[in-house]
Amino acid sequence: MKRFFCLMVSFLFLLPLSACSQPLAEEITFDPEDFTLRERNAADPNAAGHQILDLFDSYFTDADYGGAYFDENGGGLHINIVKGSSQRENIAQFIALADAELEKNGFPPIQTHEVDFSEQELQAQMDRLSEALQDADIPFNTMLLDVQKNRIGVGFEDISSSYQRRVLRHIQSKYVYFFEDGGWEASIGGNPQ
Repeated sequence: MKRFFCLMVSFLFLLPLSACSQPLAEEITFDPEDFTLRERNAADPNAAGHQILDLFDSYFTDADYGGAYFDENGGGLHINIVKGSSQRENIAQFIALADAELEKNGFPPIQTHEVDFSEQELQAQMDRLSEALQDADIPFNTMLLDVQKNRIGVGFEDISSSYQRRVLRHIQSKYVYFFEDGGWEASIGGNPQ
């Protein structure tokens, strides 16, 4: 009886732990030759980063990570890694191989950031929000998927708390932020001023 009790307690303790993280994806075998930089465009300091990002997109989908962006000053590529991603080990291995090639050629390493949402999840939420606001006749001037903030930005000239409450009836607050935007027409995908 004591052994049965110990086994039950162990099982009950381990069960919640197994539900906390996603199982890891199957290990990817990367071809190091794929990482050889072919584009060396002095006019575009991010040319090497674009090549690495194209390669990254050939291995991973926007469901696997939270998007990517470049420093405004040409300081390199940033990739958002979703907390608990099943691809985290494969992404880490990819970045190590890419960083070695970037460093060898005098480029800055990839900067990674841990984020809450995949790009796919944010895009789906933004599509739903846009449709819901149009159906509810709630105006907005700009709606964008802000990869750096890992959120959806909603821009309008009046972002009062009552306006925000109206919008938040259609989306969870964890996905969205508001900014003042005095533009005249609704647009999707622009950048906040």
